[in-house]
Amino acid sequence: MKKYFWLAWLTLISILIFLPRVEASSIDGPKTQGFGKYSVGLVGEYIFEKDLKYDDGLNLASGEEVENAKIEHLYRVMAKYNFGFWENLDMYVKLGVANFGAGYDVTNNLGKKTRDYTMDGKANFTFTVGTKGTYEFTKTWLLGADAQFGRYSSKDDTICENLTTGVETTTLQKPTILQWHFACYLAKEFKNLMPYVGARYSDLKMTVKSETVCYKMKAKNKVGVFVGLGYEIGDHWRFNVEGGFIDETAISLSGAYRF
Repeated sequence: MKKYFWLAWLTLISILIFLPRVEASSIDGPKTQGFGKYSVGLVGEYIFEKDLKYDDGLNLASGEEVENAKIEHLYRVMAKYNFGFWENLDMYVKLGVANFGAGYDVTNNLGKKTRDYTMDGKANFTFTVGTKGTYEFTKTWLLGADAQFGRYSSKDDTICENLTTGVETTTLQKPTILQWHFACYLAKEFKNLMPYVGARYSDLKMTVKSETVCYKMKAKNKVGVFVGLGYEIGDHWRFNVEGGFIDETAISLSGAYRF
């Protein structure tokens, strides 16, 4: 039976390393560890798309506006350490690498698009800290809540295409992304399977600095829903898949060994 455990684990590692296009701030499974117990694992998270709203800081001419701002992809691959602080309360930290791409347009006072900006972020260190609490109100039904905060800072080459002249310019910029959420969910256990559904309030703020400007973007939609499925093999192995909608279109995969 052990060979199947290792096969499942190696399969997850292969997916996260070679196909790491998987997101968002997932809860990584509905269950807590139990008092004094801990787990270590891998998490792959991917945002397919997230709408942003321009805040301030760009050098815009009179009548110009920023439109169609969005994160076009953001992925993270992280190692996770999860500790059972109390019987139904976990504290955890996730450390790893993230990468992202984004873009926005600038329109003139007639509503015509004049410039197109494409941001290509570089892979860099990211971290997330969080806590999860659960309440088992019947033998197979579970209520849970999860709160977490994450940070990612990188460098990117931002390409500006002037649609009037056809000239492209490239600027080195440093974006910093801060993201947090608070989520509530309901889960039902069926032997070694546990499907769950929930809602969350999330926020994302991006500050971009260069030699000439410092501008800010923020999340446009802050309330979302998510669905997921947890799967256990024996007393130690836990795997999870989760999808997020509305506030962002995202998916995540995770696996952990519980000691």
